[in-house]
Amino acid sequence: MQEIAGSIGSNIAILIALTYLYGIVIDRQQLWAPALRRVTTGLLFGLFAVVNMLNPLTVAPGIILDARVVMIFAAALLAGWQGGAVALVPVALYRISIGGAGMLAGVVTLFTGLVFGSIYYLWRKGAFPRYRDVIPLIIGVTALNALFTVWLIPGISTTFLFNNIFLPLLALHTITLPLILLIIQRHDHYQRMKNRVEQSEQRFHAIFDETFQLIALLNPDGILLEANQAALTFWGVQLADVVGKPFWEVPFIYGDPEDPQRLKNAIGQAAGGQFIRYNVEIQSRSGHTITLDFSLSPLMDENGDVYLLIPEGRDITDTLLAERHALELDIERKRNDLMHEFISNTSHHMRTPITIVQSTLDLCYMKMERYRKDMAKTSEFGALHDLSTAHMADMEKRMATVSEAIGTLTNVVTEMLEYSRLEAEHTYTFKTFDLARLTEETGTVFKTRAATHDLTCHVHVPPGRVPVYASRTHIQQALEKVLDNAIRYTKAGGVVKISLNTDDEVATITVTDTGMGIQKDRQAHIFQTFYRTDRAMQRYETGVGMGLAYVRRVIERHNGTIIVSSNPGKGAIFRLMIPMTE
Repeated sequence: MQEIAGSIGSNIAILIALTYLYGIVIDRQQLWAPALRRVTTGLLFGLFAVVNMLNPLTVAPGIILDARVVMIFAAALLAGWQGGAVALVPVALYRISIGGAGMLAGVVTLFTGLVFGSIYYLWRKGAFPRYRDVIPLIIGVTALNALFTVWLIPGISTTFLFNNIFLPLLALHTITLPLILLIIQRHDHYQRMKNRVEQSEQRFHAIFDETFQLIALLNPDGILLEANQAALTFWGVQLADVVGKPFWEVPFIYGDPEDPQRLKNAIGQAAGGQFIRYNVEIQSRSGHTITLDFSLSPLMDENGDVYLLIPEGRDITDTLLAERHALELDIERKRNDLMHEFISNTSHHMRTPITIVQSTLDLCYMKMERYRKDMAKTSEFGALHDLSTAHMADMEKRMATVSEAIGTLTNVVTEMLEYSRLEAEHTYTFKTFDLARLTEETGTVFKTRAATHDLTCHVHVPPGRVPVYASRTHIQQALEKVLDNAIRYTKAGGVVKISLNTDDEVATITVTDTGMGIQKDRQAHIFQTFYRTDRAMQRYETGVGMGLAYVRRVIERHNGTIIVSSNPGKGAIFRLMIPMTE
């Protein structure tokens, strides 16, 4: 009995070792086709059975006991009849080669494991065997093996069969098969957990590396453990070049020599459990200075101890520029709003006093004229008449100066009102009209005005209609202001030209003069509100610098463009480019 127990223990040890080997080999089958996995499983269990048969328990001459049936049964349980059949072939061949009285019984009993295992596999549809099902099945297989032995080996007594064959096989089978399945199940569970961990790591690294901002992992001492691809690319290094080094020694190009020490201090604070965040300027490898929104987040365990630090850096250079630009636009908008309010209020308040002064001046002119006529009728006053006439002439001269100043001031107020009205208008009345006709009509009016200034004015428009979808009133006002400037800044004997042409669905009105011209450094400013040129040209100016600002606003409201080109002393060219369609 001691020999049987020792042999059973030896067989079990061999089978456990072989099962572990199966777990190692089977890992490599994960990507194989199902049929190939079944065949491989059968071959492995067949070979394991043969190895187990090398150390059998001999109970009588030619009669040996081992776990070969368990191996065939396990192969069928795990891989169906295909796996069981593949396992059976080498086992049967080896048992035949051994020979002996129990050869036929030994081969026939293999089919009991194949049949029982295959039926169970089909019933469970390939699911892993349940332990509550396996024990009754293995007892049944063992009982059938005993019956086949009695049937195929004549002369075996019932007592010998029960004590020397059935009980040892039952012990070997009921211990071995559950152990084999338990080991395989545990290994399978371990493998699934390992695969999940690997997949989780792959997903983590995929997200970690694809994150556009710089992220790294540090231990509480600030030693770099991991960094994402964005950080490595930014630093221009491989992970192996920086891992294991203090984070403040990573090859940042700092904008301030004190930044490395600041980073080191921040890591010390984060290791104490604080969340750290600040902006830092560094240089990229391309040499550009960028601003990083840098932070250090401590991760704590269940005891509240920091075990990991996560530094993050987000490039906010464009964001800061956008915020700065938005702030500048907001300041400009508020400035324009205040200017519009000032212009509107000032122009309206000035208009009434100017009207009163102008009316009073006109009344004075009327009374002076009446007084002159009365004095002319009374000749007896003689010298008094001459004296009064001299005073009247002096007063008329002074009043003419006042009248001219009032006219200039009226023009200024009118210009301010027009600009204020334009700023207040949010919608234009757009309709299709003939720009060629408008240009020609406006040019004809200004020909007469140019003649009074001893200037020549030429108008050139293409034959036929030039339809544009725009606000006719505003385009006409813009053109008039450009022509008014051309005449004002051109000396007597000069020439002003007006032309119209079309190209790529854009109509361009060109106004050319032979006037004083504009200096290069001033051309970018002439469209600004209240901009005035130098003193040499101010004697030609009667406005406050709103005319061209008005023109630019009108053209921009039409999604058009106004361009100026000029050289001092050689005149100027203004091009008003207006889209012809909506």
